[in-house]
Amino acid sequence: MQNLLKSYSQLWVNQIKYEFRHVSIRSKTNSRHRYYATKPQQFYRFYEMRKKFDFKNDDLTFPINIPLKQRYAYRPQRQFKKATPQNDYLNTEIMSGNEILLYLEQLDNLRINEILNSLERLHKFNKGQFNLIEHPWVKAALDKAFLEHNHLTKTQFIQLLNIYSNYGIETPEVWIKFEERMLKLLPNIPAKLFGECVRLFMEKSERSSDEFKKQMSLVIPVHLNKMSPQATAKAFEMVYKYNLMTDYLFFDHFHFILRKRFKWFLMERACPLMLRLLREANFETCEFLWPEVYKQLDAELDRIPKDQCAPIRDELVKIGEAFPSHSQYNNIIIAKKIGARATWEATLGGQARRLSLVEIVKNDILYFKEKQKLFRSQSQQSP
Repeated sequence: MQNLLKSYSQLWVNQIKYEFRHVSIRSKTNSRHRYYATKPQQFYRFYEMRKKFDFKNDDLTFPINIPLKQRYAYRPQRQFKKATPQNDYLNTEIMSGNEILLYLEQLDNLRINEILNSLERLHKFNKGQFNLIEHPWVKAALDKAFLEHNHLTKTQFIQLLNIYSNYGIETPEVWIKFEERMLKLLPNIPAKLFGECVRLFMEKSERSSDEFKKQMSLVIPVHLNKMSPQATAKAFEMVYKYNLMTDYLFFDHFHFILRKRFKWFLMERACPLMLRLLREANFETCEFLWPEVYKQLDAELDRIPKDQCAPIRDELVKIGEAFPSHSQYNNIIIAKKIGARATWEATLGGQARRLSLVEIVKNDILYFKEKQKLFRSQSQQSP
């Protein structure tokens, strides 16, 4: 009797669950399988044949349709006592300069990326006060990093180039080895790292050969579309400096980027450099370039960083003096607008922007009190 009551109660529960609708066994099975599929770690799915075929029977005809039945088996996840992961890398961001030097004393216990991070962080701490190359531990770290430069990743190799550049190491033999390594990385180097390579190898003429500079300039169009505005401006400067600018490179690549994306250079603080380069390169008669440049400068006037207003104004004035025909583009008017904003930033406007909210409220309260005093004195004097 109790079993009968349980079965009837379960029947009513199922009816309420499925809203008194007839649900087939197949639908219930499918819903249960969908639930099992959401937990693959607990329920293992496997297939089995519905019919057992005797493949030794000679009367079998092929192909045979073998229907499979899907089943789930409960498999509880094994619980392992996981060890607490320990990060044994050196975190140079929280170390002082002396701590980094003490770690550099034990080079054999450091990984190559730890050595590179330590050297980079040590240069930031130094700020040009000491000649770190003369320190024996730093010199040993630089030598070890140089010996491993053929086994470094692309990012680590560019980091090593930056370190040698920051430490002022201009040994020709060292940079020749770096040039050979860079030639192997050129075909598959990303655009961000390529911009750094152009700056590092072409910043000083003795760091690379003329053939290598020419080869780098030929690869610039491949990465120019994905390079940052600062890297684009630096690449333009380096190519123009070594007379590697061609009509194809300028009119098919640089010209297009400057015409369509000149406002990007405003945010990356590369606008004064680009304006100076265009003026020095004597690109006066680019009728499709200059109207767009002045148009974007006028449209993005309020978004120019405050520390860039004065340099941009000075460059526009110099361009107006060098290219008198640009008066048709209202370049002097734009320069005056930018100059007015630079003056405002340097005087009252900049001071007001630097005030905190509490100081602004205090000034408003003082102004209100003074206004009330003036109003009372005027009301008392009036008959």
